[in-house]
Amino acid sequence: MRFLRRRLPGKFLLGTLLLAGLASGPLHPAAAWATGVGVQPANVELVVSPGSTVRRVVRVGNLRTDRSQRFLVGLAEWTLDDQGKLKLLPPASDSATSWVRFTPAKFTLGPAEAQNVVVEIEVPVRVPEAKERRFALLVSNPPSSPDRYKGKSGVINRFQTASLFYLTAEGLEPQPAVESVAWDTRDPKSPAIRARVSNRGRAHARFMATTVFEDEDGKVVFQGESNIVLVEGQSRDWESHLKLPPLKAGRYAVTWRVFSAFDPKRPSERSGELLETREWSWESPAPSRKPS
Repeated sequence: MRFLRRRLPGKFLLGTLLLAGLASGPLHPAAAWATGVGVQPANVELVVSPGSTVRRVVRVGNLRTDRSQRFLVGLAEWTLDDQGKLKLLPPASDSATSWVRFTPAKFTLGPAEAQNVVVEIEVPVRVPEAKERRFALLVSNPPSSPDRYKGKSGVINRFQTASLFYLTAEGLEPQPAVESVAWDTRDPKSPAIRARVSNRGRAHARFMATTVFEDEDGKVVFQGESNIVLVEGQSRDWESHLKLPPLKAGRYAVTWRVFSAFDPKRPSERSGELLETREWSWESPAPSRKPS
């Protein structure tokens, strides 16, 4: 995420917090509560054809329980950089934002209230190029007029988050691949899985990994899940540090499976082709003794 500030009259600063983790999963609860803005769903994946109309509902929530908040809704294009961070872009000449209408554009929510924003996408009958287009439905809670804070000092925070839309043209497909995998046990208390993944297709690829630890009796003692998105033509290093619960000293069987979680032929399904399975044996160290 990034945090930008610019100086206003007096000694107030305006902060803008842009949540960049949405492309890889839903809004993290801690981040959502920190901003006071909740947006669901975080990702909307659609396969569209020329001349079609699609309607979706995005729910915006005021997570503050102590006060009301104003909200503004807008649009932007977006992509992911080589580190997987979200980049908002001004609309291009053939931007899908020109296909989008939404309502309402602004509203006020009381403490813990929510509002549905209806998003309607009208795909033109003639589309210049068959490619995946992406837009973000941006939701921000702007501060009051700076004049209100003249003579005062402090920081005014303006938070912004988004629901990310993927519009995949019919016939386009991702080509996800796992190029390499390493089991890293240099930190015995926090092992990690490091992978190199790529997408050579013409649509985004969503990788979903499950990691399972079983003890010597075959009992599952830990199960974790992570995911990553690559837009067309990207390759990236994917690192997962496993936050394990306290485990007894002993040997464990570790199974790591990666699936392609986006299939344009079945866009509503969240599980797809199994791409890779790896298995390792791991020795959990004995817990260190506290000094007496």
